[in-house]
Amino acid sequence: MRQLEMEFAVQGDWIQTYSHEKFWLLHPRPEQISIREVAHALGNICRFHGHTLSHYSVAQHSVLVSENCLPEHALWGLLHDAHEAYMGDIPSPVKETLKQLGAGDALTVLEERLMAAVAAKFGLELPVPADVWYADKVLLSTEARDLFIGEPVEHWTQRLGCEPLFAHVVPLPPTVAEHRFLRRAAELGVGVL
Repeated sequence: MRQLEMEFAVQGDWIQTYSHEKFWLLHPRPEQISIREVAHALGNICRFHGHTLSHYSVAQHSVLVSENCLPEHALWGLLHDAHEAYMGDIPSPVKETLKQLGAGDALTVLEERLMAAVAAKFGLELPVPADVWYADKVLLSTEARDLFIGEPVEHWTQRLGCEPLFAHVVPLPPTVAEHRFLRRAAELGVGVL
């Protein structure tokens, strides 16, 4: 059996990262996680499966969550979706549908393993603090107001139980969102620009 086939049989499948490394999804190693790779991937991943007026990245969303949660949890705010750099952004309705089809447990295990590796890499404690998830919901309500055609904001405000931010979200190009993510990480003591 060839080396790669043996690795696959033991570790599952892998993705190739921005730095051309093999990243084993079932066995993520904290030392392989790079703030630059996370920023680059999240800058290129569009939220809401791309169903927004223009490209709006997970990187930009993460920066905004970081700026709107408690200061002591700002790094978690920035990294709360870091696992998506390796598994993509799967919107909540898709996750719920996968659970109904019986695939939710596998998705949860993958997400938990990736988040554990992210937490270990950046010295964070799990679980993600509740105020980060609240800031995430506020941003979701704000994004619904600013990034879709029509008026879905009442639906989202009611569903999420929170009002959108006063400030509006203006989508940034992927490279600018990546740079803002890296700048915010540097402000929080992770990496340098």
